[in-house]
Amino acid sequence: MGSNDCEETERLLHCIEAKMDLVQQLFELTCQQMECLEGIDVAELLAILNHKQCVFDQLEELRRELEPLLTVDPDQRVWSSEARRSECRQLVDKCGERMKKILTMEEESIGRLSERRLLVAEQLGSMAISSSIDAAYSSQRSAEPASTLDLSSE
Repeated sequence: MGSNDCEETERLLHCIEAKMDLVQQLFELTCQQMECLEGIDVAELLAILNHKQCVFDQLEELRRELEPLLTVDPDQRVWSSEARRSECRQLVDKCGERMKKILTMEEESIGRLSERRLLVAEQLGSMAISSSIDAAYSSQRSAEPASTLDLSSE
């Protein structure tokens, strides 16, 4: 157990801090996504989803970087101080809590999107029926002979 061990735990803490930053970005984007679902700006929603994908990609890179660091038993890690160990634990807990909130919001988003999809389908169905009725009336009017009643005075 030497300085290299402390360097590894400092690297771990740095990665956890980076993860927390990314999770916070993801949370903020998910909040924006929820706001977009209240409106009808599909372009903005797609931009947010694209940005979220970039954050997910960064989280995946970070996960690969963290993977070898997490193979060490937490009780065997050597920290420069107990405060640093505590700081790392608090960040891990905070990341977990924030991710749970994000997942809850995502589930809500899926529900809202499903409701919106059903509403749009109903509206499209109503428009199709209206269009069919209009077409039927138009074809009926054009098929009827012109009135032969002459209302002009002689």
